[in-house]
Parts: sequence; C-alpha cells; structure tokens
Amino acid sequence: MADRNRPLMIVVVIFIVAFFVIRFFLVQDQLEHDWSQTQSLRSEEPYGQSLLLELLEEASGGDLYEATGPLVDTLPLVEDTLNYLYLDREFYYDSAEIAHLMEFVQIGNKAFFVFDDIPWWMNNALGLDYSAIDDYYYDSTLQVEINFADSQLIRDSAYLYSALHADTPIVAYWNYFDYNTFYDSMMVYDFAKPIGTIEGGVNFASFQYGKGTIFIHVEGRLFSNVYLAQKDGFEYASKAMSVLDNKPIFIDHYNSHFHYSDENAQPPSVSPLKFIFAQPTLRYAWYALLVGVLLFVLFRSKRQQRIIPIIPSPDNTSIEFAKALGTLYYQSNSPKYLTGEMMRLFHTFNRRRYNVQPGKKGVSNADEVSRKSKIGEPDIKHIYDLERRLRYNDLARMNEVIPLYEALNNYYKNAR
Repeated sequence: MADRNRPLMIVVVIFIVAFFVIRFFLVQDQLEHDWSQTQSLRSEEPYGQSLLLELLEEASGGDLYEATGPLVDTLPLVEDTLNYLYLDREFYYDSAEIAHLMEFVQIGNKAFFVFDDIPWWMNNALGLDYSAIDDYYYDSTLQVEINFADSQLIRDSAYLYSALHADTPIVAYWNYFDYNTFYDSMMVYDFAKPIGTIEGGVNFASFQYGKGTIFIHVEGRLFSNVYLAQKDGFEYASKAMSVLDNKPIFIDHYNSHFHYSDENAQPPSVSPLKFIFAQPTLRYAWYALLVGVLLFVLFRSKRQQRIIPIIPSPDNTSIEFAKALGTLYYQSNSPKYLTGEMMRLFHTFNRRRYNVQPGKKGVSNADEVSRKSKIGEPDIKHIYDLERRLRYNDLARMNEVIPLYEALNNYYKNAR
C-alpha cells in the first residue's frame, strides 16, 4: 500500500515546492521598483541612468546630443569639438563604425566608455596583446572602498559602496582592470593612466590615443540612479565625469542594441510567448503549466493497469464435508456404506505404503499385509471378519461399526 502511494506523495511534494518557488518570484515581481541591472538609458528605476543624464545636461548647459543613427552618419570628425559618451553593457557595431569612432578620438577628442566587460575591439584598438583586460573582485563583506587615484580627484576617505537589491546590501562581484595587464600597459606602452580604484585595483583609467584620450570605467552601476541619489554617489559621479572637457556631449545609445542592415527588414513581431513572458503573472502561470505537464509525463503518461480485484482465499470445507457425510451415513442406520468407505481407506493405505493390492474375491491377502506391516495375521483377519459381518448382514446396526473403527485405528498406529 505504501509503495502504491509513493508516486502520489512525490507529486504532492513537488507541487508544494513549485508553489513556494513561484510565490517567491511573484513577490520579487511585486517590488515597488525593478531592481534588475539591465535598464534603459532614461529609466527611472534604481539601476537606470536618468539622474546621470540630468547631471550631464546641467553640466553641459543643455548641449547634450544623442545618436540617432550609425556613428558614421551622426558623429562629426571635427577636432576638439565634442565629448563622446557611451553607457551600456553591450556595444553593437561594425568595422566602419569602430574605425570612425577611433578616428574621432585620434584627431583630438575625448571618449568616455562605461563597460562591464571591455570588448575585444577596444583591446585591439588600444594595441594591447590580451584577450581580456578586466577582472572581478568578490565582495564578501557587503561593502567596497572606491576612490580616485588622480591627485586632483582623490578624497581622504574612500567612498563606500554596497551592491543593493530592494535597498538591501547583497554579496556581489565588482569589476576592475586585471592588475598585470593594466600596469604592463602603463609601463611598457606608457600611455595608460589610473584614475579610479576599487579595493586597490584600478577600475577607471585613461588611455592616450593619437591626439585624444579614451576613458574607460569598468563599473557601470556606479552611475545609476540608486547611487546618484546619495550624496557620496553624486559626488563620485560628478568627479568622474569632470575628466571630460567643457564641451557638448554626444551620448551614443544607438549602438546599445542591434540594428538591421536591410532598410526594408522589419523587426520581429511580438509573439504570444513574448507577451506572456512580459507579464509577471502570466510568466509564472506558464512555468506552473510546464511543471504540471512535466509531472504528468513522469507519473501519469504511462498506461494504467486495471485494478486487480482481491480474490478471497478458498475456505477449507473438508471438515464440514466429513461432518455432512458422517451425518448421512448415520441417518441411513445401515453400517454397510460407512464400512465400505472405511475399508477403501484401508486398502488405499496398504497400496501406497506396501504396494499391496486388495485381495480378489474369495482370495485373502491377509498374510501379505501381515508380513509387510508387521501386524499379526489374526488381527488382519479380524478386520476382514468385521467387514463381512457389517457389509453383508442386513440386521447390523451403526453402533456395531465401532469395533471395526478401533481395529483399523490400532492397525494404522502400529503398522511399520
């Protein structure tokens, strides 16, 4: 019974676990703000950068431009006229745009990049012989010290930062330049300069490129709303952006997502599944449906065997049968039939044990039975005499069967 209920118990446990997991994610989705770190540029969520744009607009006197197309069409190649700013995790580009951007810097302009992972093309453009030039610091204390290395920007006490989720500090990784890579570049090529540090490692640096300068910051979250809303965070971001010249700022958000080269190509339409995943409630309902289907496949998809009925064990009616038979013999008031049954059992016993067949009519086998059973021949003949007296005497009564019963019982006990 326990084995039969085990699959049902497993299904119940899985459903309970799935319920609490889905409930947990639904609670996360019901937070007042979206705490994911992949936000649009003008998002007002904690990790959006709308406050930074306001800071830049105020600092540049309103001279803030956004790219509306490929850089080759929107970024002018004029010396010392613009500051280029890129803030995003991904950079979608082609070789023409990279060449155009690097030429923009080479003729004497400044470009400020905020990358969590420095792309390979930047590595190649700077002439560094490394496949990756950034590393990660694991924050196990829920707080890191960040400061500037530049003498004009450094603060006596470091800026203390914590990775946040729902206003709660969490354990996180923080980006910085690989130590050997950065200092090898600075010492060998003599064009890299550390500007900012995190726990002793460099997370903000400048690279001389032609007549211009490239600034790379590898920790983009420091420029998000949740930190700029704090006094120290605002001060840090202001100092970091102060490395740019007092000129109009060209913000490139166009290359943060992929663009189709074919002008006639249409972006993919929103499928029903995309719509479902865009809605938190529908998304987790979809997950619950998938869990239910999986459980059905695991436990209920196999053909079910029809329940086998319980067959009761047969009753032992031999005793009742013997009683009924004895009652019939007794009611007949004639020992003839009962004597016949008793003698058939006697002959069966001798045949099975001694291989002695019943004697033929007029011929007695008393001597053979006596010899093999080690019972005296007179006792065997006495049994046969009682049989004849009971079977062939119509005046015999039932109580006269008792001597035959006693003689046979004595024979069965003493026969060898």
